Amino acid sequence: MTPSGLWRLILTAVPLVLFPGAVAETPLRAGMQRLCAGTDSEFPRVAQIAGCDWIIQSPETSPPHLAIAFYNRGVSRRAAGDTDGAIADYGEAIRVNPNYASAFTNRGNARRDQHDLAGAIADYTEALRINPFSASSLTNRGNARREQGDLPGAIEDHGAAIKAQPSFALAWRNRGLAHHDLGDLKAALADFDEAIRLDPSYALGFHNRALARRANGDPQGAVEDYDALLRLRPRHAQAFHERGLARGDLGDLAGAVADQDTAIRLDRRIAAAALTARGLARIARGQAEAAMPDLLAAFSMTPKDAQPLAGLCLARHRMQRRGATAGECTLATAAARPREGWPHAVRGGIALASGDLGTAAADLAEALQREPTLATALFLRAILRQWEGNEAGAAADAATARQSRPRIGEQVSELFGPDLVLN
Repeated sequence: MTPSGLWRLILTAVPLVLFPGAVAETPLRAGMQRLCAGTDSEFPRVAQIAGCDWIIQSPETSPPHLAIAFYNRGVSRRAAGDTDGAIADYGEAIRVNPNYASAFTNRGNARRDQHDLAGAIADYTEALRINPFSASSLTNRGNARREQGDLPGAIEDHGAAIKAQPSFALAWRNRGLAHHDLGDLKAALADFDEAIRLDPSYALGFHNRALARRANGDPQGAVEDYDALLRLRPRHAQAFHERGLARGDLGDLAGAVADQDTAIRLDRRIAAAALTARGLARIARGQAEAAMPDLLAAFSMTPKDAQPLAGLCLARHRMQRRGATAGECTLATAAARPREGWPHAVRGGIALASGDLGTAAADLAEALQREPTLATALFLRAILRQWEGNEAGAAADAATARQSRPRIGEQVSELFGPDLVLN
């Protein structure tokens, strides 16, 4: 899937728990209970953990309070980054109280932190044995199933969470992600719509819907969602970067460059991706030479990433530097990840523009083997097929490409040159 910031899943955790029952026997115990429960919020995590330590070590602590103290210490330890300690504490809480559903849920969350998906699912399942209608346990198990690749199971769990708590915006959003992974963009968009309706301030809902709209061939809708997201989070660098991509789809290349400028300024962590996107936008504007510094800078930041290399290959092609083009194209295709088709599509498009139809066919086939819905590769193959006299194949490829990128014909000509057109 696309950018990780967008498809990140959120765990629903059960917070710190207050100690029930009568007033504590002594002021000291009362103070330690407040610390352990986090009610004295001005104290740091280490003080909360110390309060729980005291209760756990006290021989007068009752079993119900002992289970809560272990549980609360687990919450504090996980928040402090001590996942192993948190898992151990949740286990102790469960030992004292085998029906402690929240402890199973939070231990499942901690196990997911460690990528122990089987262990996490087992814990969520135990929590659901105790409380079958827990929306948080259902959606957490759905998230773990999605990460395992069990998309039907994930959709089933998120659907059950929605049935248990119809106003649970996060469950709608998470089911939308699973639908998106299955390629059911219509169902994904419907779920994201509902998540946003339930919580109009839900920034992640706008982010996910923007990606789905762009993938569904609606870049204008994507831009509108990014606008809404940026009203909620004005310094969201990833949103500027992705809105720039959507603006490029619309042909607003000046807007695309401006958004990448802002993304680069706000967050150096995504600077390489934004520099690459800005370089490609400049190539599309007929400014291949101006694109070179961006692409070289991106390559220097991420020398193992195929995207800047493919951009350099394309820029040099447009500058008619064929010797350098061949070298960088070869490096880009060698660096491509298994499901990354863009570098081969670039080399195939350059071969097509140069009249080398055999190389073009091989590279475009490889690009589509890696990314079967890559619009650029599909449209380039449509041109190749038309040149070979396969009008039906050309029409089919072009139609598929335009489903996700309505302006793909114009974009191909902007990037590869005016000779690559479909008649």
